[in-house]
Amino acid sequence: IYTYYLLDIGAVICRIDGELKGDVVIPAKLDGRDVVTIGDHLFAAQEKITSVKLPDTVKSIGAGAFLNCSSLEKISIPDKVTVINEGTFEGCRKLTTVKLPEGLETIGSEAFYRCTSLTEIKFPSTLKRIEYQAFCDSSLKSISLPDKIESVSPFAFEATSFFERESNWENGVLYIGKHLIDAETSLSGSYAIKEGTVCIADYAFSDCTSLTSIEIPTSVTSIGSSAFSHCSNLRMVFIPASVTSIGSYAFSDCRNLKSVDLPISLTRIESYLFSGCSGLTSISVPSNVTSI
Repeated sequence: IYTYYLLDIGAVICRIDGELKGDVVIPAKLDGRDVVTIGDHLFAAQEKITSVKLPDTVKSIGAGAFLNCSSLEKISIPDKVTVINEGTFEGCRKLTTVKLPEGLETIGSEAFYRCTSLTEIKFPSTLKRIEYQAFCDSSLKSISLPDKIESVSPFAFEATSFFERESNWENGVLYIGKHLIDAETSLSGSYAIKEGTVCIADYAFSDCTSLTSIEIPTSVTSIGSSAFSHCSNLRMVFIPASVTSIGSYAFSDCRNLKSVDLPISLTRIESYLFSGCSGLTSISVPSNVTSI
């Protein structure tokens, strides 16, 4: 039933012949080799699978591996998996139970998109990135993110129960724990980010054209890509020394921004950081910067 190929590191399953039903158990070995990879779209559109048991030997699950497995209800991700790829569980409408392993670092774009029965999930402390629309159009009611996560797309939780609940927004800004996720584009004037915030998500304040100044507390360690892009009236921003990373395009097209002092903790200036900042007259680059 399985088509696979063998590498030095183990067996890679790349195709399944025939229809699968009910509870599916993937073998730990094929031709004496550990099964280490579940290929792209391997189970895609297998609409009668209710659960899948993956062997502990698996290290990688391909993009769209379970795409539109509309009857899949539960799955446990093996401990060696560090990345859930793009669209891995997209369209698994009956998925209610997912166990994410400690060691997981990245949840890719649309990984759980349209998992409309998924109401809760526990994120491991090792998680570093949650990408574009990862849980969009799911039914997550509550979300708790690890403090040390480095990057969260504001669209990751779009159209979830949590995102849509008005009481979760504070004066037009959505926080999840210590992470600032999104701001309504109608936000105007000066805004002080809540003390204790550690991460400003990608695109969080993008297109807040009436925002004139932002106060970033010393708890913040990372500013995401395009976090303040197109804030055309932003004139003042003070970036504290606690910030160690600023993503690409973070202040692009802030054409009224006059001057910026980058924090001493910064070692790298990313692409297009101040692209289109036509009013920028001075910038202070710290001595610790080794790459522009």
